[in-house]
Amino acid sequence: MLSPKEGIVRGGVLALGVLLGVFLVGGGAQEELVGGGGSMAVFFFADLAPLNEVLVAHGFAGFSSPVLLWGGGGLAGGLRDIRIGGFGFGGDVYSVSGEKVARLALGFGGMVFERGIWSGNQIGLSFGALLGGGSAELELVHRLPSSFADALESPVGVLFSRSFFLLQPYLGVEFYLFDWLFVKVQLGYTLTLGWAWEMAGRPVEGPPLNLNAPMLQVFLGFGGRVPLEEGG
Repeated sequence: MLSPKEGIVRGGVLALGVLLGVFLVGGGAQEELVGGGGSMAVFFFADLAPLNEVLVAHGFAGFSSPVLLWGGGGLAGGLRDIRIGGFGFGGDVYSVSGEKVARLALGFGGMVFERGIWSGNQIGLSFGALLGGGSAELELVHRLPSSFADALESPVGVLFSRSFFLLQPYLGVEFYLFDWLFVKVQLGYTLTLGWAWEMAGRPVEGPPLNLNAPMLQVFLGFGGRVPLEEGG
């Protein structure tokens, strides 16, 4: 039986192989170009139930899902061909129960390799993947100190952190509002392979947090596109 990490690696290799196959098959001269940059909202549907169960058992409130992340980036390439770019996004979510506060912070980023597979006058389809890395932090505050000296004498919280590799294959639908403005909706799945949780740079047994989960991304892009009627 495969371990979770072996399963992630094999799944990631398979997804990357399929992606490269899509890139290489049917490639040809680019008739039209598309490119630009903009902002992105990301809904991360992580399963936080195991983590919330532990938090609630120790007097903290649980987190809600999906986690809303914000970011941006850009890409350029053929309208119906290969595109390359980069994106980054992150955010945090809080829960409060009396004086106890929990904060979960997530960050993702990397290179984007994408292929436009179909386009019409106002809509298009693409398939690609983000390949990079990320980090997660879980901060737990048990009480609010009355002063800095009070915080030193009686510690009030802990901070766990973790870094990981990231592979996120996705399918995108593009809506071309104008030649210089488009909206892109992407549905993908995040695969992570990371190191142990750390506290102050030292490995520790961390929280039960699984970051392999679906993502829904909405990208507002500003850039240029050669209209179909002007294609070569």
